[in-house]
Amino acid sequence: QGAIADSISDIVWSHLSKYDNLIDSSELVGIDYHINAVIDKLSLDSEGVTMVGIHGLGGIGKTTIATAVYSEISTRFDRRSFLENIRETQKHKDGTMSLQKKLISNIMKTDSVGFVDNVNEGRRLIQDRVCLFKVLIILDDVDETFNFEDFFGNPKKFASGSRFIITSRNMKVLSTLNKNKCKLYGVGEMSPQLSLQLFCKHAFKKNAPPREYKVISKEIVSTTGGLPLTLKVVGSLLFREEIYIWKDKLAHLREMPEKEVVLRLRISYDALGYEAKQIFLDIVCFFIGMEKELPSYMWDDYKYHPASNINILIQRSMIKMGDDNEFQVHDQLRDMGREIVREENIEEPWMRSRVWQKHEGLNTLLDKKVFSNVLQIRLLILCNYLDTSLIFLL
Repeated sequence: QGAIADSISDIVWSHLSKYDNLIDSSELVGIDYHINAVIDKLSLDSEGVTMVGIHGLGGIGKTTIATAVYSEISTRFDRRSFLENIRETQKHKDGTMSLQKKLISNIMKTDSVGFVDNVNEGRRLIQDRVCLFKVLIILDDVDETFNFEDFFGNPKKFASGSRFIITSRNMKVLSTLNKNKCKLYGVGEMSPQLSLQLFCKHAFKKNAPPREYKVISKEIVSTTGGLPLTLKVVGSLLFREEIYIWKDKLAHLREMPEKEVVLRLRISYDALGYEAKQIFLDIVCFFIGMEKELPSYMWDDYKYHPASNINILIQRSMIKMGDDNEFQVHDQLRDMGREIVREENIEEPWMRSRVWQKHEGLNTLLDKKVFSNVLQIRLLILCNYLDTSLIFLL
């Protein structure tokens, strides 16, 4: 009877899982390419255990892609589990243990896992029971505080055919799993065409804007830098709003990103050390498009260790290096960084650590009484933008 009950349970679970979609496919735009690319890396027909790490900046769509892949392939596995918001969950007391309990509950199909009273016990149960099944496990939003083997134990003990999908803002976190042969997949910005379509799905509940909103829709989309989170947030805010509200929002977006987007992007910034933060703020204020050699001399002088900290910024998807070794930064990250500096003193620009606007820089250069408030080496960079004769006024 026990065997029959188990068989019935497996059949019911398998049947229900076909309809257990975690994502509304009607809201997805341009995601098929990413789904197919990740599935290809998973090598579903091969034996052994395979891990794929999806990385990119906050709001770029990593979780959406992982969720879509999960919904697409979950029925090919004996059991599956989606562990979301790992970074935030681990901040709480017993957060790691609660994640282990959820995993065991999902895989063993039971709510009774109260016997897990510490992380070591959770790891033992995972090795003894979870590893018996061919599993699909999603680890969403992992950071450097997550240790794979402390959580799961030896990955080689998992049943052949098991697959892991891990999302993270920090590529280095995924690179540490290379000993487990983790394959990396980076997610970039959306194209202008797909960006407009995604924006319209939220602003109009259609794939394209009405004729009278076409121009302003494209202008708003151009401020988002192809970031899906921004497109969704701004589109939803403008749904059924009058055109004058749209114009006001466009003017606002040209100055700074939407607040909800800034909060998500700041997670990566807040996790940086002091030196990396200073280098990032210098880049977004002064050095976008500039080759890294010259500012690196300045950072060396400040003991900011530019070689290692620039690498950290790249790993965390906060900057990129162009073909000519020049700094590249997503528009939304640029605006977020400049807003951080602006908030140092909103009313008096000369009291901030950095001044990059031409008119504000000119006023600061001409007023010797306020000049000392600005980091001089950074302010002098303004001579690239202003008349170089101003140097003699200092």
